[in-house]
Amino acid sequence: SVTYPATLPADSTALVVLATAAAGAEPPYALAPAAVAADAASGGAVARALAAARFEADAGSIVELLAPAGISAQRLLVV
Repeated sequence: SVTYPATLPADSTALVVLATAAAGAEPPYALAPAAVAADAASGGAVARALAAARFEADAGSIVELLAPAGISAQRLLVV
């Protein structure tokens, strides 16, 4: 079984969080708990970046945020 943490690591160079496709939903993806935590910590920057990129969580889709405020990681990748 695979589990995903609901909290963010204290210190990392890059943080990768998961979003899964949610057909027919708006937005067209569902964020894993760590992605929700990253969005909250960044003051909504994750959700804004995903909307600006028209992210749909398709296979191979990645959105990168550089030096997101409120997160110690230098890069945040939503996959």
